[in-house]
Amino acid sequence: MDLLVLLVSVLAAATVVLVSYGVWTLVSAEQARVSLRVSRTGLGRFRRAAPSADVRVQGRSRAMFVPVDRALSKYSWAEKSRLQLQKAEINLHLSEFLAVRIVTTVLVLGILLFVAISEGEILVAAAGAGGAAFVWWQFGAYVRRRIKRRQASVERHLDQALVSIAGSLRAGFSFPQACQMSLRQMAWPLNLELQEMLEEVNVGASLDDALRHLAERVESYEVDIMVNAVLVQRQVGGSLAEILENVAKTIRERRELRGQLMALTAQQRLSAYFVAGVPVMMAVFMSIVNWEFMKPLFTTTLGNILIVVGAVFDLVGFLVMRRLTRIDF
Repeated sequence: MDLLVLLVSVLAAATVVLVSYGVWTLVSAEQARVSLRVSRTGLGRFRRAAPSADVRVQGRSRAMFVPVDRALSKYSWAEKSRLQLQKAEINLHLSEFLAVRIVTTVLVLGILLFVAISEGEILVAAAGAGGAAFVWWQFGAYVRRRIKRRQASVERHLDQALVSIAGSLRAGFSFPQACQMSLRQMAWPLNLELQEMLEEVNVGASLDDALRHLAERVESYEVDIMVNAVLVQRQVGGSLAEILENVAKTIRERRELRGQLMALTAQQRLSAYFVAGVPVMMAVFMSIVNWEFMKPLFTTTLGNILIVVGAVFDLVGFLVMRRLTRIDF
């Protein structure tokens, strides 16, 4: 028993150290991003480094991760994952991010499996597998949330930026000049994306290619509408200022419609949480009120199996209800 307590304590301490390191790296990465934004004063300065096999993330010179990144660069998923980290503005090497993700998941799984084997509890082993899967999923979910937050910020300010650009076009400026004139009036991160587009044009890329790269980086339907409108206008002609104003109006109408849909489905989306939470709350309540009645569910093999099956079906029901109330717009 003493050996078990010692091993569990060592693994728990390692988990705390690793999680603390991950939190520190993310916090320092955010500080580096803010410092970079504050220090940007003009075009052509602090350009985003192009992905390559010899990746060294700006502000983070851990040379030990460079050979691993070089080895991973031959895989297509590695390049896609690296681009996802860049879009999420997580200032970490891909191998550094994967190391934290894998080791944290393995530690959580190892601790709970060791306890389950030592105590002979199937429920603890199932909890270990579920906990490890949850930890692994949360790392990816964190990246996706940051990307989604960035996309939402771009979409929220895009219509105002298009109106500002349209005003500059009516004053006689070209489209790149109008974007340059409107940069100071734009909010993060739309100003950074348009600035990078202008930098591509300044170093020799065509405006069409720079616009397509903008759409690929942001991955937003509203940005796709704007890019396609500009590309079509460059081919068939017309008043670009009037086109951008119409696009801005369309984006505002889409935002209003999205808000109405979210309000109409709010009750159904909230019901998914209540329906999934009722069995858990009832189990906790019954365990407190009448432990002798609930005890076989936790202390017998059949009871542990029933808990695992119930938790799986509860999760599946929650995911199905969430999917039914999600409107792709």
